[in-house]
Amino acid sequence: MESNTSWSERGAAFCNVLSVVGPSVCIVHCLAMPVLLAVMPAIDLGISDETLALIILPFCALAITLGYLKHGQKKVLASMCIGLSLVIFGSFFAENMIGPAGEIPINVLGSVFLIAASVMNHRLRSCFGHDH
Repeated sequence: MESNTSWSERGAAFCNVLSVVGPSVCIVHCLAMPVLLAVMPAIDLGISDETLALIILPFCALAITLGYLKHGQKKVLASMCIGLSLVIFGSFFAENMIGPAGEIPINVLGSVFLIAASVMNHRLRSCFGHDH
């Protein structure tokens, strides 16, 4: 049985799923870690904000860029750029520049922008070529 979906389309779809899951994990991580660290001071999951950002951001960028090349919607690209910028700033610079309290809201906001871009991207890719 032969599939009509190309490998590149399947890869783009997989990256799009990861581009929603990744920032969602980031939000949970950002919100749960302070609680876990306060309740259980000895816990160390070994997942830093920097590591999480370096894992999820390439998938987000790839999925949304491939979608943009197909649908050309600048609002999706703008949301991705804002989200990437906020997550990079929040993960790598916010703690030193504005303190630990600023890191979480910046990362959460950036993740929300990435999720929004990924959802818009998925909808546009799904409807590409259809008249709705």
